Parts: sequence; C-alpha cells; structure tokens
Amino acid sequence: VHVEGGVVARSAVRIATRQPRPSSIPKGASWVHVDLGEQVLTAYEGDRQVFATLIATGKPKTPTKPGLFTILAKTAHSDMRGLPPEEYFVEEVPGVIHFYRGQAFHGTYWHDGFGVVHSHGCINMSVADIEWLLRWAPPTLPDGWHTVLARDLRRTGLYVLVQRRG
Repeated sequence: VHVEGGVVARSAVRIATRQPRPSSIPKGASWVHVDLGEQVLTAYEGDRQVFATLIATGKPKTPTKPGLFTILAKTAHSDMRGLPPEEYFVEEVPGVIHFYRGQAFHGTYWHDGFGVVHSHGCINMSVADIEWLLRWAPPTLPDGWHTVLARDLRRTGLYVLVQRRG
C-alpha cells in the first residue's frame, strides 16, 4: 500500500471486505462476519454493513472454529479459565457473548494486540468494541441483568459466521 512518504507492507494492513449475506441467514437478521485471515469483525443488519473492527482470534494450537453459529448467551462480565497445557485465570472479563462451546466474543483489557492471532480460541475485542457489540447484538441484555440465555436463536439471536477467506 503506497502512502505519503513511503509504503506500508500489506502484512501491516487489515481490510474489512463487505461480505454477501449467506442464504442461511434470514433477510433483515443481525449477523457478524469474522475474517480469520484479516483478523477483522464486520457487523451487518441484513445486507447493510454497520460496524467493523480489529479482533484477535485463536492461535494455531487453540484455533477459533470456523462455521455458522448463533449465540448461546450474553453476559455482562465473567471469569475465564484456561485448561492445561495453557492454564490461565482472568477475572471480570467484560462483555462475554458465547457462540460455540468454550468460544466467545469478549472484551480484552490485558492486551492490545488486535489484528493478529492472540487468543486461546475466543474472539478478543477492545473493551469499547465489545460494549458496542453487547448493546447491538440480539437478544437484548436487559438493564440490571447479568446474563441472558438466547432462546429460539433462529428468530431472535445473532448469527456468527467465522471464515478464513482466500
């Protein structure tokens, strides 16, 4: 990429490319596309792109699973533990949105390495970005509630498409 005064290596640039809504996601539904190659999350309302940000997904030993998911639960904050051989314990992780087994979107205050793989399988986001996603993504987490379980996901939940393009 050419910039005034020089060139920026392509490896240092992240591009949020508009993605077509898969036919398995209903028209008008809220959904996010997670691009594992670019390390970018893009949010959509139906076919309209409404938000994009840098993320950090799973390292090679603990990859983020590709596929189409619907969210299971939204939680204001939670403690997280890692299993051997990579044990860890992190308290008060902000904005946890589970979508597949132990994988979730969540805020990350312990690193700012977004745009590169960094996690144990979850999708790490800045605290500001997870706050936006938590407010925007259905189902609503009512004021004063700690957790909401997503029921009837095919009608009211957020769709999550995780892909490695290219």
